[in-house]
Amino acid sequence: MALNIPLEQSSNIPLAIVGETFLVLRKDVECEITVSGMKKLKATGSVYLTTERLAFVSSNPTVKDGFAFYSFGLPLNTLSKESFNQPIFGCNNLSGTVSPYPGSALPSSIDFKLFFKNGCGRFLSLFFLALRGARNPSA
Repeated sequence: MALNIPLEQSSNIPLAIVGETFLVLRKDVECEITVSGMKKLKATGSVYLTTERLAFVSSNPTVKDGFAFYSFGLPLNTLSKESFNQPIFGCNNLSGTVSPYPGSALPSSIDFKLFFKNGCGRFLSLFFLALRGARNPSA
């Protein structure tokens, strides 16, 4: 995982990684990230699903304890414990754990939750297809 990934300046769209294809965009998503040793980070914005990662971009970047949080990237190939949750009360959400990118400043695995305020039907089916492709690239 990487915090504050590079964004295209005029549109705030994540810059593509070589070989990456953007699959779907879902707006009005609330995100929570829990990193060991840090306070929980929360923001609302848009999530981009690509063939390589989930990329979240906050619509209102926040600063907490001097740390700015405006985006993150979750590589699909290091994602584990993924779960789609449908609570009786509240928004459907996707949760899981991601290992940090090698050499990143993040100390350990990161737990995340994405709350879909306006549904997630098409996003969810494409997410599980992309996840399967990232875990088994030769298939």
